[in-house]
Amino acid sequence: MASAVDLDDAVLTQASEWYALTLADDIGDADLEAFEAWLVADPRHARAFDLTARTALQLSEGALFAQLKALDAAEDPASAAPSAANDAHDPLAHLAPPRRAPRRALIWGGATALAASLALAIGLGMFTVAPAGPPVVTAIAETRVLQLADGSRVTLGPASRIATRIDADTRNVTLLAGEAFFEVAHDRSRPFHVEAGDARIEVVGTKFDVSRSGGRVHVSVLEGVVKVREAAPLFATASVQTLTAGKGIETAEAPASLFSAAPPAPIAAEHVPAGEWRSGRRTYIDARLGDVVADLNRYYAPGVTLADPSLGDVRIAMELRPGDTDAFFGALPLVAPVRIAKAGGGAVRVERAP
Repeated sequence: MASAVDLDDAVLTQASEWYALTLADDIGDADLEAFEAWLVADPRHARAFDLTARTALQLSEGALFAQLKALDAAEDPASAAPSAANDAHDPLAHLAPPRRAPRRALIWGGATALAASLALAIGLGMFTVAPAGPPVVTAIAETRVLQLADGSRVTLGPASRIATRIDADTRNVTLLAGEAFFEVAHDRSRPFHVEAGDARIEVVGTKFDVSRSGGRVHVSVLEGVVKVREAAPLFATASVQTLTAGKGIETAEAPASLFSAAPPAPIAAEHVPAGEWRSGRRTYIDARLGDVVADLNRYYAPGVTLADPSLGDVRIAMELRPGDTDAFFGALPLVAPVRIAKAGGGAVRVERAP
């Protein structure tokens, strides 16, 4: 689920212009390379483009497509036939074989209308609105308990960031980084939403844990029922998973580009100890080593790195007590094909075992 967090008018306008360019039949390799460079230049760009594409799908009768339809009719009267007209306002029509190269000046002008429509869609609540309050941040090894205005309580894990919007109509929380355990006050009239990357979690009143790191989101439930809308590529419909107590799910964030592969399928888990970390212990069952290291780095200031990025996908089962990292480093080579190399200042490097 795309979010409007940190997206200003300038970024939305750029995203609309890029989206409009992808509608041009004469888009070339240089254009595509420049578009890809723009996407990766700033994390906000991918979110803005995703919002633009989704807005185009929902507002496909808007000014941009109406202008393109008028242009087609002026340049080729035959295009005014019903089938051509449908193509002209279909935001997916540019994926079909090209007919003509419409004038780019009109496309760039139409992008302004699309940007305005996007801003209106966000304002009307078609997409998630940015949290109102400033982010709450914790340092390495620090935890913090937040009492929200609706009576809910959030335990924010170490090295984590969260932003909230609680008012008479909405209960929205965005987990920007790290981990948080939620104890949600029951209110059926105002579902409680948590956004973490592309994942969107909805509850009425329950207890659950959400963590976000390395492009992945983990959700686990201690009590009640939690609905998780999974990440999906652009133009794809995201599915919804329903989790009950003891269950969890691991999802990967969706790619920002139309030209990227879909994210890996989500991984379901059973008997997940949700929120156990609050008592100073973490139990991992079939967990990615990369996620375990990310958790550890929220407690261990000298830092832990993986010498080989592919080690991040190694699955392990073990226990971590953040207050006894030496025991963790001693046990890790017993459950994974790695060795531990310590550097000055306590920094640790996890290397592949020979």
